[in-house]
Amino acid sequence: MPLIRGLVRFVDRHLVSRLPAGVQYSAMLLAVRLLRRYFPSMLPQGVPDEVLARRHRAGASSEPLPAWAVDELYGLAVDVDAAMHPIAWLGGEVRSYQVPFERAESGSVYFRLKASIAGPVDAVILVPWLKQGGADRWAIALSRVLAEERSMRVVVLSTEASESPWKTRLPASVQFIEAGRELASLFYFGDDAVEVVSRLLIQLAPKAIHVVASRHGWEAIRKHGLSLRSRSEVYASLFCDEYDVQSIRRGYAETHLSECARYLDAVLVDNNAAVLEWVDRHGVPKELFRRVNFPGGDSLGSHVASGKRVLWAGRFDRQKRLDLLARLAQETPDLEWDVHGVSVVPGHGASLEPLRRLPNVTLYGEFASFAEIVKEWHGVYVYTSAWDGMPTILLDAAGAQLPIVAPNVGGISDFLMAENLVSPPDSVQAFANDIRELLGCPEKRALRVAQQNAALAGRTWAAFGSAVP
Repeated sequence: MPLIRGLVRFVDRHLVSRLPAGVQYSAMLLAVRLLRRYFPSMLPQGVPDEVLARRHRAGASSEPLPAWAVDELYGLAVDVDAAMHPIAWLGGEVRSYQVPFERAESGSVYFRLKASIAGPVDAVILVPWLKQGGADRWAIALSRVLAEERSMRVVVLSTEASESPWKTRLPASVQFIEAGRELASLFYFGDDAVEVVSRLLIQLAPKAIHVVASRHGWEAIRKHGLSLRSRSEVYASLFCDEYDVQSIRRGYAETHLSECARYLDAVLVDNNAAVLEWVDRHGVPKELFRRVNFPGGDSLGSHVASGKRVLWAGRFDRQKRLDLLARLAQETPDLEWDVHGVSVVPGHGASLEPLRRLPNVTLYGEFASFAEIVKEWHGVYVYTSAWDGMPTILLDAAGAQLPIVAPNVGGISDFLMAENLVSPPDSVQAFANDIRELLGCPEKRALRVAQQNAALAGRTWAAFGSAVP
């Protein structure tokens, strides 16, 4: 293992460091992925490969300031302002600092991104990526309202070095700019990527900026919110708190909201529960938040499901409690479970091994739409989550006329009746009891579906479009 580490350092120092910045990043990313596959113990777990591949270049170098320059500073202190005395604010030794030359790549990245955007822009939506997830669906829906219903010229900018398979779902008139790999190659400690994004937004001067789960977008608002606000209306979308493996809050509401609130025209939310917490915890005015209900899809049928198999579908990420799902399937060996999904958020994946070991669980991969996975043999949809806003997949399940079994967390009770939700949210027995009652009682299934349809009735595209600022 020491030999491999030494070889990696040698290649990095004598070969990779001599390549252009963008090529350096691609080479480092390939090396990280090879190490992850063949020597996983060499790399920290839970850290995305895209972060490990960034070259943490040395900071600015320094050297003593020439004597003549020091003398000029003394003269300014005597003739202009004593506060300019070099010893007062530079300490005992006066030094000059040289900006690393490679940071010039930031300018090149800015001009390449600027050149890739055609014509004037009315709205920019910043996302980390576009893939399976509720925030991604939200961003796509926003682009549809702005581009198709309001005839705005829209750019969707992805800011993380990750694939965006859902970019094909954007309206044809929307420009999609994959900036993540370019941004990831830049000077990390100085976070030049945020400066590039900020400059791009200021120069584009769109009428509206929407930040949807983009770190670069939130950082741009925190660092340059006054400049952005002077040229554009600035909006952010928030759905719920996020938590790390120690159950400590780590979402943008926790890390950025209080500092950025003064620069935001509104925060778009999909539930009331989170808003009450943020107002109480961060002292943000309640008037800043704007409730926008995500629209439900078209109904997939008018009859109540009568099958006996259980359907689970979602992201294979830590938030979705695959551990709870495995315990639940183990508790119900007489029931057959169809489980669909894929890990989405880098570094947040959950182990599938407990599910693979269960004979009554059939694992499937990624799905393009809920309509393609729901079958006539499914009798109930089960949703597990540790925290949440208002999950859009529940709208899909309701539209498919499947009775839903879900925990009472986050904003789910804004859509489903609280008395129908599982509480406490990690109770295997409460989940199992509700599933068995729904599968065994047609009348209860019919009532649950009727209640869900009533909740769906007001979630139209027209209502969504009118609520978006």
